[in-house]
Amino acid sequence: MKKYYFTLLLCLAISMLKAQTTIYFVTTDGVAGNSGADWDNAKTLAAAISAATDGDMIFVKKGTYTAASGLPLIDLTGTKSGVKLYGGFAGTETSLGDRVFGTTAADSTNFVGNGSRVIANAGTVTPFTKPITYDGFTIKDGSVDASGGGGMNNFNANAIVTNCIFKGNKTTTSGNGGALYSAGGPITITNCMFYGNTSAGSGGAVIISSASNADITSCTFDSNTAPGYGGGLYTYMDVANPTTITITNCTFIRNKSTRATYSGGGLTNENTNPIVTNCTFRGNEASVGSGASGGGVLNLNTTTAKFINCLFSGNKGANAGGGVYNFSAAGKTCTPAFINCTIAGNNAASIGGAMCNTGAAGSGTNPVIINCIIYGNNHGIWNNATNGATATVTYSDVQYAGVANETNYSSGTGNINADPMFSNSPAFVGAPFTTGDYTLGSNSGSVIDKGLNSAISGYDFDITGINPRIYNGVRVDMGAYEYQSVLPVTVSAFTASLVNNRTQLKWSVGTENNVKRYEIERSQNGIDFVNVATVSANGSASYNTTDASPQLGVNYYRLVTVDNDGTTARYKDIQTVKVTSLAIESILIYPNPVKGNVINMALNGYTTGNYSYKLVNEAGATVQQGSVNYGSSNVSIATTAPAGVYVLYLSHGNSVVKAKLVKL
Repeated sequence: MKKYYFTLLLCLAISMLKAQTTIYFVTTDGVAGNSGADWDNAKTLAAAISAATDGDMIFVKKGTYTAASGLPLIDLTGTKSGVKLYGGFAGTETSLGDRVFGTTAADSTNFVGNGSRVIANAGTVTPFTKPITYDGFTIKDGSVDASGGGGMNNFNANAIVTNCIFKGNKTTTSGNGGALYSAGGPITITNCMFYGNTSAGSGGAVIISSASNADITSCTFDSNTAPGYGGGLYTYMDVANPTTITITNCTFIRNKSTRATYSGGGLTNENTNPIVTNCTFRGNEASVGSGASGGGVLNLNTTTAKFINCLFSGNKGANAGGGVYNFSAAGKTCTPAFINCTIAGNNAASIGGAMCNTGAAGSGTNPVIINCIIYGNNHGIWNNATNGATATVTYSDVQYAGVANETNYSSGTGNINADPMFSNSPAFVGAPFTTGDYTLGSNSGSVIDKGLNSAISGYDFDITGINPRIYNGVRVDMGAYEYQSVLPVTVSAFTASLVNNRTQLKWSVGTENNVKRYEIERSQNGIDFVNVATVSANGSASYNTTDASPQLGVNYYRLVTVDNDGTTARYKDIQTVKVTSLAIESILIYPNPVKGNVINMALNGYTTGNYSYKLVNEAGATVQQGSVNYGSSNVSIATTAPAGVYVLYLSHGNSVVKAKLVKL
């Protein structure tokens, strides 16, 4: 019996040790046989990957890591589920929250191909049970032939790709997805850039294929090229392997498809159902051939894509559908939806400068368009009615000039045909172009408060992610941008600067009219803002205040005015400051010195939610760690730490704050 309990305890101990995360440190001059326990004992990249198991992290120092000729730099075929690789380290950090990304190639962690793809992730028959993570790398110059993904191939894998740049990758012969190929497993891509990648098939930068559920957020697709579908991105699904895709806050710019028919310069969706929200398509092109169509977007065959709060401007189709081309083959139905989108300044040489809806005989191409502005293109909407193509358009501003190949929608429910008076709308003849300001002004009354509120239900902000929808509480505007009321005071300057790890904010104003106070709001992502300072209006020409606790990384600040009647308005310019290290006083400990066994913290202005904490003594040892929840009140932590001097670290997402305390 004693032997049984000893064996059980031994197994439990081994299991607990295994559950602990190991961090391996990697440098360009690391040694394979080193422990990898710190930067002074760094391993090689290959040795660290070989040693890592489920849940382990690999910290990779800035520098260039080049693959052996003809081989991937990283090959995780059939192994390494749950391993996490992080780049962007200077080589002094001890935690993930300490790193600061570089802005140049020389100040980055570069994974470079050498006659093969850079990264190969492949599960066995089924995807990895836990995702492989890549965060903070520049993945470039990969090349592969018939199979896809010159930069990264994910087949039956499960991947999270964050804060990465894919540049100059390619496929040759017939491969799809010049930078990244994903099929057979889920993938999350966040805050990444795909620049100058080329494909020999479809998806100049990325292809998301069957059974690969994808969440793509805050990514930029710039100057990618394909001779097939989708110069920037191609999503494809077959009936037997359904795929769920979301594309949010992404920019598609200067991408090109050279396919002679049905092209999709920026994005092609074939048989897929992506939800595309707050995305911009500018200056993309379907460039070659008399049938080249879909400069911005091509929706093909059985596609039920939904576009919400999107801008299509300055795109060009060598034939049809400068902004959007919707097509279905015989027996197929293409039914995309466009809600609160702006389609302007697009050009097609033949038909449908803004949008072309067509298909083979016996097909059904029937897009739904609500709350949209379709104006300033060389044609409006063209439908191939002979083959059953038609668009259902309501509560939209659709230009009809009476030229050939246009459909007049001005008599439809809630529709108009009036100049929306964009802030700056370049002429369509210059397409492809990436300029233009399609926000609304005080003279845009024809489209302000003219939309259908129920159509945008569940979407609280416009394309900017900042301006609230239904701003005045009455009706939503048409188009991607919601008009914001004019400030009750003229703001001539608004600045933010970092001084001694505190943000100094200053603004100058003209005559104040009914202004009660000013509020400063801060965000870490440019979308979610919290109030960090309030200043009463007193008739001054200039004001200033300080944010004593800016967060690590980029901080976004905006100025809000509040009238005496409670009406608010936001100044148009957002200021940013970058914090590379935290002040020791980032949080307030009270009382300090701490008496007894409770540490009290004030976190006024911080994001609510769960925070991880650790208490570190003067020797650098962690004496206590855990998690706390911060709501609207202050936070207390019970501690049995002995008397001494400590630093308390709080982390929430990628943000870390700290404070020094003395315990009596």
